[in-house]
Amino acid sequence: MKMINQLWKSPRSIVFTSLFVLLLTVGLSWLIFEKAAKNNSSSASSFSNLKSLLLIADNPGKISALIRCEVALMKAEAAALLGNYHEAHDLYEDAVRDIVFSCGEDSIYTCTFMGRQADFEIKNERYLIAEPLARRALKTYTLSGTDKLLLLRYRQSLEDALCELDEKKRAEALSLSIENVNLATAVDRELESKSSAETSSALNRLGYCYSACNKPDQAIETYEKSLSILQLKNRPIDEICNTRVAEAEVRTKQGDYDSAVSFLTKAVQLDSVSTEMLSRRALGYSLAKDYSNAIADADAVIALKPNNPNSFALRAEIYYYAGQWQKAVEDYNVCIKSAPKMSFFLWRRAEALAKSGDDQGAVDDYSRILQAPDIDGLVAVLNKQQGAIIDQRPAEVLVLTHRAALYTRLGDKKSAANDVAAAQRILEQMPHNRQAQ
Repeated sequence: MKMINQLWKSPRSIVFTSLFVLLLTVGLSWLIFEKAAKNNSSSASSFSNLKSLLLIADNPGKISALIRCEVALMKAEAAALLGNYHEAHDLYEDAVRDIVFSCGEDSIYTCTFMGRQADFEIKNERYLIAEPLARRALKTYTLSGTDKLLLLRYRQSLEDALCELDEKKRAEALSLSIENVNLATAVDRELESKSSAETSSALNRLGYCYSACNKPDQAIETYEKSLSILQLKNRPIDEICNTRVAEAEVRTKQGDYDSAVSFLTKAVQLDSVSTEMLSRRALGYSLAKDYSNAIADADAVIALKPNNPNSFALRAEIYYYAGQWQKAVEDYNVCIKSAPKMSFFLWRRAEALAKSGDDQGAVDDYSRILQAPDIDGLVAVLNKQQGAIIDQRPAEVLVLTHRAALYTRLGDKKSAANDVAAAQRILEQMPHNRQAQ
């Protein structure tokens, strides 16, 4: 990308650069479009404007603008692949702003760019950002697009964003999802699809929407419809397993852990060497407080992937909730040996050590967390693990307050006071606190 930027800025090579980028863009666009279409991916809308690009070849100014915007979009997608969310977000924003300026709000190009940013934001769980983008993209494509599959993708993108927002938006997502099943069936018919892949996928999405709208029975019924198609059409085992997992999640959300385990057992029976399915059932057993079966599944995961620290982390979590603190510590020791600076493993071991009565060991781990390079992401990991936002304070504050409590138990009042003061200083520097002052 640096080389492209340098070429682009050079007036002596502008013609050759334009031709090079045009060929590169069209070539890559075609390959990505073909791959996306084969995979029935939501990014199938990518580069749907290729034919139109040739139709405006008599407008060099617009060609130049489109090339510049495509390059900006390629940079954004490269940053996204590298996991640089903020950089990718800014690059997507720049690309969309440029395409709106160059082609207008109602252009099919603008629709494509907004749709791709919406998918990116959804993947990163930024649903409030994704919703207006997906809505504008769908509105534009509905007015000017003709491909049913691409229309389905834009509708599903909006559905995905809405389903994670407030109750009113989830109700809108449900209505959209019901209509999308009919559209998906029409797409399968038009494509003469023998697998009915779009229909089964749309049914799974509808099941998720029903669950999000607190309609568990309709969710299970919808997932069963999807399963009947998947089994009839001999779809891959992982698709069937994932639908069983979705059913289990519905029952878990209700607190019916035994039913959840029964769905997960059906998935394990289909793929008994899948560490993902075994791990999910282990956690299901743990929620049902059937710790012996949970540990048996965790042992099976370790046997299949003995060099993966997450295998031991799974069993450590089960030991922790079973109240077997020392065994939890031993498994976290294995995790930390493989990833000595991972703050989450240190945090969980500190909790287990404190539960087992080793307050000094827990203090030492909290001290290590304060030096861990990934400490900024600790709170997000903890919230995600709990399935809800349990704490919005900076990670340093969370660690300092926990360590202060342990210092107090150890009788070290001075260190406890220092930690409380340090935590207070951090809180006072937070933007909303500075404004209040």
